Amino acid sequence: MKMKQYIKITRCPYEEPHHLNLIIEASSGTSKGQLEYYCNATDLKDISYGISQFLDENLDEYKYEIGSEDPEKRFAHYLKIRIYKHD
Repeated sequence: MKMKQYIKITRCPYEEPHHLNLIIEASSGTSKGQLEYYCNATDLKDISYGISQFLDENLDEYKYEIGSEDPEKRFAHYLKIRIYKHD
């Protein structure tokens, strides 16, 4: 049975208003994962601005990264949000 596709973001109280603790859970329909993410509140503003630019300016891709894909350079977690056109 195929799972539902979704992205769920839960905000947990943490040193607000300047820092956020988010639980990000996502499912592709066949697999799912979860990440606990700490960030500055301004990061969400930057992400929302980037997504709106992607939509408004008809860009091919938007990417937000924090950390590194390379485990040797990674401090804690690695997060990449990548939005791109499909078809």
